[in-house]
Amino acid sequence: DLYIELEQLEYIQDDEENNYKWKISSRWIKYEQTIDPETEIWSKPFIGALEYQNLAYLKQGLRSGTVILNPQRNTFEEITDEIIQDFINRGQMNRDHKLKLKSLILSQHRDHLTIAGAMTGKKAPISELFSSNLKHSHRHSHSHISFTEHFGSSMIKKGGNFSRQNSRFDDSLQNSDPQIDEKKQNYVKFYVPSHSDLASCENNLHHHHHHHHAAHHHKNFKSTFNLIKNSFHHSKSKHSDLNSSQDIESFVIMVGDVDFLDKPIMAFVRFDKEQFLDHFVDFEIKLRFMFIFLGPKSKTNINYLEIGRCMGTLMANKEFLDCAFNAKNKPDILNGIRAFTNKSLCLVLPIGDFDEDLLAPLIDWMKLKMSKKQKLLKKNKNEKIDKSLTSKKDSLTLNSKENFDPFKRINKPFGCLINEIKHRYSKYFSDIADGLNIHCMIAICFIFTVCIAPALCFGGILADKTKQSFGVNEMLVATSINGIVFGLFSGQPLMIFGATGPFLVFEEMLYNFCVKKLCIEFLPTRIWVSFWVLIFTLIMLASEFVFVIHFVTRFTEEIFAFLIAIVFLADAIKKIFYYFQKNPIYKSQRYCELFNETTYSMYSKQAVVVNDNNSTNTTEFHTNNRCFQMDTIYQLDNKPAEPNIALISLILLIGTCAMALLLKKLRRSNFFGSYIRRTLSDVGILISIILMMAVDYCIRQRTEINTQKLDIPDELTPTKPRDWFVSPFGIESVLPIWVPFLSIVPAFLIFIVLFFEVELTGIILLAKHRKLKKGTGFNLDLLLGALMMTFNSLFGLPWMCSAPVRTLAHWASLSIYSTSIIPGEKPKLMDVKEQRVTSILVHIAIGLCLKGKFILKAIPVPVLFGIFLYFGIVSLSGTQLYDRIKFTFIPFKYCPNVPYAIGIRPSKRNIYTLIQICAVIILMVLKSLVDISFLFPIVLVLLVPFRKFLLTKFFTHRELELLDEENESQEDDMVHDFYELTHLPI
Repeated sequence: DLYIELEQLEYIQDDEENNYKWKISSRWIKYEQTIDPETEIWSKPFIGALEYQNLAYLKQGLRSGTVILNPQRNTFEEITDEIIQDFINRGQMNRDHKLKLKSLILSQHRDHLTIAGAMTGKKAPISELFSSNLKHSHRHSHSHISFTEHFGSSMIKKGGNFSRQNSRFDDSLQNSDPQIDEKKQNYVKFYVPSHSDLASCENNLHHHHHHHHAAHHHKNFKSTFNLIKNSFHHSKSKHSDLNSSQDIESFVIMVGDVDFLDKPIMAFVRFDKEQFLDHFVDFEIKLRFMFIFLGPKSKTNINYLEIGRCMGTLMANKEFLDCAFNAKNKPDILNGIRAFTNKSLCLVLPIGDFDEDLLAPLIDWMKLKMSKKQKLLKKNKNEKIDKSLTSKKDSLTLNSKENFDPFKRINKPFGCLINEIKHRYSKYFSDIADGLNIHCMIAICFIFTVCIAPALCFGGILADKTKQSFGVNEMLVATSINGIVFGLFSGQPLMIFGATGPFLVFEEMLYNFCVKKLCIEFLPTRIWVSFWVLIFTLIMLASEFVFVIHFVTRFTEEIFAFLIAIVFLADAIKKIFYYFQKNPIYKSQRYCELFNETTYSMYSKQAVVVNDNNSTNTTEFHTNNRCFQMDTIYQLDNKPAEPNIALISLILLIGTCAMALLLKKLRRSNFFGSYIRRTLSDVGILISIILMMAVDYCIRQRTEINTQKLDIPDELTPTKPRDWFVSPFGIESVLPIWVPFLSIVPAFLIFIVLFFEVELTGIILLAKHRKLKKGTGFNLDLLLGALMMTFNSLFGLPWMCSAPVRTLAHWASLSIYSTSIIPGEKPKLMDVKEQRVTSILVHIAIGLCLKGKFILKAIPVPVLFGIFLYFGIVSLSGTQLYDRIKFTFIPFKYCPNVPYAIGIRPSKRNIYTLIQICAVIILMVLKSLVDISFLFPIVLVLLVPFRKFLLTKFFTHRELELLDEENESQEDDMVHDFYELTHLPI
């Protein structure tokens, strides 16, 4: 672990005693940071690009300069004498200037301040750049003096005359090598170090033009040493310990120009590991390397600062650092530089005033080239590994029980299911033990807020669509029971079972088909439908056909998700029209006419008239009375006029949706810290509901306008009066004998949806970057879903299914990230708490919400439809189909840099999009027409072979890969919203 500081010599004209002063310019903690001379704040970390001529000059300077490895001296002054003597012996400097140079090197590089004072007092608000908890702070109570007391930066004096160019490109171009001919001066050639984490710093590409600085200071700053130590600590394994200052070493770079030198001098020094110099006794960070590059003040094209940056970037590279540690002589150092250039990217950029958009593709190009070069280097490295070790490693991998394939067929009835149960239940005890910790307890609160909002929303809307056949009571009971059972027995306990959009749509379709078309009872019919779903599931599991989920591609998933999103939007808009149709808004004269035509049975015999002095008088009402003044308030059973309800319902609906969308966008804003932003965004739905409930309450208190509220029984009974148990043969009348057989058609539809949702959600969790180790439950979870559907039907409860968005939220809440990180790197996923406790306790808490019905009864129904509108909007924006529809109206050159936008011809892309739109329209027509709605599942299933066999005739393999690929980000939980991480229906 190496901490690197670059110090530049500054000339002070006002100081007669010392004309030169060292100041810090850059530092490296894996990535480079520069300091702004005006604000004295460190910039954001970035990957530094090195100009070719500077790197070549550094290599040439080391070849002809001084390289001292492990000097056998006792004091730093003796080492300095050895360095200067070598300069004199090589004829690089005059002996008369020996004392001046020695005094300059040994001069105090920093005021007498500790690291905490000098580094984090003004210049370095490190705590702004680290999101870390300093768990390994130094145990000594007294402050230590760092090597940067002597080899750091002095505090810049107020009023001092100093200026530095912010653009290193401009600075280096003005000082380009005179030996380069005019043709070559039209280009800038530079190297980009081959860091594996280029993507984490890609947003700093423009740092060569301007620096983005932190804007706020913290009152209590941590020491640089502790921050460095914690950063390096988490770059090691979990079991590494940094209790000693010997674990962190440093490298100081000193560059600048002076007036007493005639030629540039360069020296690289590596100190002995066991040697402690008297200048650094008891210092927290030990000096291990030193680089000196000084030269004359002249009009030569030597850029001292850039060459110092080259040295710092080299030493920040792990491979070159290993070379510097193990080098035995100067050629080893030079060979290390040669290896560094061979493994780095060499770019040649023409000089010009380019637009930033033209430079943006460089990021993608560098990422692609870096990936290819790393794969090639890794391949060459693997070829050098001994074959015996490789074969041994492969045998251990094959025998590992963790490499369980849930889709592998063993040609036995229920073979995959039995193997999955044996594999997953063998870890049952650890599933309970791993959940008994504070992290999981905190996650319970978050997941509860994520799960309760959709349950209330879908429960209220389902009651509205099924004429109170279901309601919030049934929804909360079903969510609680299904979640507890699924948490206890599922193969993937991180999966959340709850109400989803597809099942809500199909419940409505089945209700309309039973009640409006066939005139039969709805609830008993559901029992036969769920029975056939269970039969289909058993056939699927017995034949080991679960692997067919691999044939379902993004093409079919997005069509289905797009359809559900349109249903969400359409239902919300229908509700708005319903309110205004029931409570129309007329012109003022029309209200007067309606009032005069109204009989006594509807209106009270009194009207309140507001006088000019704001006092009220009561007047007798007569049948032949004309319309009163415009400020007259008519009373109908002590309720205000109905049009106000329609207007307020519209405000609540739109306000709920807008508030949820704003909180969702907060995740990517610059307000607050990242943790607060993510938390507010994740629980935005619940916050929106609570705020709109408060608005409705305030309006009701001032105007007595009552909007539609949730209809919830006071007791734990069904919403519509009936027994909890539903007879499969009928409630009020006996079901026709043909109903059990006709139920096969809707059962096939429900089974397809259940199969899609459970398996695709499991595949999302199975992604490698999720880092789940205990296995999955593709077969077991499908069986549990079918069994719970049958149970819910027998007790008149809504059907549940796996909820992708809530599942990802559950996974994210149980993920543990590194808390101390290197500046410039994003937190890394360290572990995921795979357990059953959180799911069980969350759904127990949802069941206990039935005790707070007085709160649930205050929720306005328009607020729930506002959430429905929000679901529709975020579902659309999370699909590539919606993006490609927008791209149809955007010129090709303005399309974003995504594969499915610019990697394929616009005509082919538009044809592919048109095919998906036609499929959505066909499914919408089938859904809306009750007579032919049974064709819906058939068309949905036919989309799978249509994509696999027919589309391949019209599109090439590459085009289908770009349009239909699964390009999920591996840093999605930190960057993207949960609704953007899956293109499945909500």
